[in-house]
Amino acid sequence: GGGGGGGVIGGGGGAGGLLYQENISLTETEYTVVVGGGGQGGRGWNSAFQEGGKGSNSQFGDIVAEGGGGGGVHGGNSFETIAINGGSGAGSGNGQVGVGVNNQGHSGGAGGANNGGGGGGAGSIGLDAQGNQTSCCSGGISGGNGGDGRLIDIRGDTNWYAGGGGGGTRFGNGSAGIGGNGGGNGSTSNARAQDGVMNTGGGGGAGGYSASSSSQTGGNGGSGIVIIRYPLES
Repeated sequence: GGGGGGGVIGGGGGAGGLLYQENISLTETEYTVVVGGGGQGGRGWNSAFQEGGKGSNSQFGDIVAEGGGGGGVHGGNSFETIAINGGSGAGSGNGQVGVGVNNQGHSGGAGGANNGGGGGGAGSIGLDAQGNQTSCCSGGISGGNGGDGRLIDIRGDTNWYAGGGGGGTRFGNGSAGIGGNGGGNGSTSNARAQDGVMNTGGGGGAGGYSASSSSQTGGNGGSGIVIIRYPLES
């Protein structure tokens, strides 16, 4: 499951960890199968749970894909939170970025004073916020884009999986990585950040900045998926 995006001016949620394996020998027995849920999006100023929640793990037998990290948030000096590690790491508000798990995903991007970094994806890292990252209130350009997912072809069925959520911003926009869905809101937007796409493990977008509590809320991470393909005996 993808991580939730951080709240107001936060970092995008990291994608859920992606594992793709071929030619696995299985014995005829029962296997534990778990589909991980997405993490909850963070909230606005001075509230509990400002950072995005970590996604839940998916599992097939002893193969475990770790849930994506939840996005950090910038909520004033007393409320800065660190992005969470996960299958792919989350973007930061203006603190430390989240780190991904080797062979499952990538790290998130760094944020600044007015914009957050993008969440990491299975195919690439989340990008850093662009524009002003030092002054409190003068002109961040955009939140960091989320890292791309991976395009996987499973016997002719081709889909994108595990893209990172876009970073939130006070003045501009943040775009989700291909394979996920989400992005920060502009300063005049009342729209809530987008959720990660269900059954892809996409990270949620981070909240933006306006008077609306809705626009300050991060998107939820998308649920994961477990796909098993095998040939039938003739």
